[in-house]
Amino acid sequence: MDTTRDGLMAANDHDSGHVQAQAVATDVGNAPALDQAQDLAVFMPTEAEQALIPAALHEVAPPSVPRTRKHGNMYSLEIRKLCVDKFDQGMKYKDIAMELGMPATSVQLIVKRAKQLGSVQVGQRTGRPRRTDGAVDDFIMELMRAEPSVTPLIVQSKLEEHKKVKISLQTVRRRMEECSAQQRQQYAVLPDMYGGASTTCKAAGNAMAELTTLSRFGIPAVDDE
Repeated sequence: MDTTRDGLMAANDHDSGHVQAQAVATDVGNAPALDQAQDLAVFMPTEAEQALIPAALHEVAPPSVPRTRKHGNMYSLEIRKLCVDKFDQGMKYKDIAMELGMPATSVQLIVKRAKQLGSVQVGQRTGRPRRTDGAVDDFIMELMRAEPSVTPLIVQSKLEEHKKVKISLQTVRRRMEECSAQQRQQYAVLPDMYGGASTTCKAAGNAMAELTTLSRFGIPAVDDE
């Protein structure tokens, strides 16, 4: 019994010593943190100093201009002329961009092209011009609407007869493909009409007709025979 009692007392003494050692280590570990907190408390800015911080940050780093996706040629003539006038007055590209709300690179490009061309007008695009204009494209589309099974050879002859335009069969095929894509997009049925299925309507002149007889634009359907 005495041996058991002595063992329990020794274990309790060991546990109490271990707890005291942990407490001392915790105090020692927290000592640098406490000193750092006291230092921060000493150097905390006053309310008057905190009120001056935003103005100081604005002077050091002014807010950047949000970037736009406009290309230099997409700006209006008034904006382009204004960029050139302000640059001639001695303003920098960055200042002009900040004032007009546009990227500085766009301002630089506009001024550079104006100096080269002598005008703020947009120059002509490089490359080969388009073989057909809007009137010819509309004529091809009308032919396809009137006769969905029309061939490129027939369209070519119709263009020579009515529009006095001579273009190759390859160009006619490309225009017919473009017109066909426009028709399918134009006469697309609203998706919510048929359970989310986006199908093309069976309107007159639409060769890509599918399962419906209703048209988004009220065009009468072509009856199956």
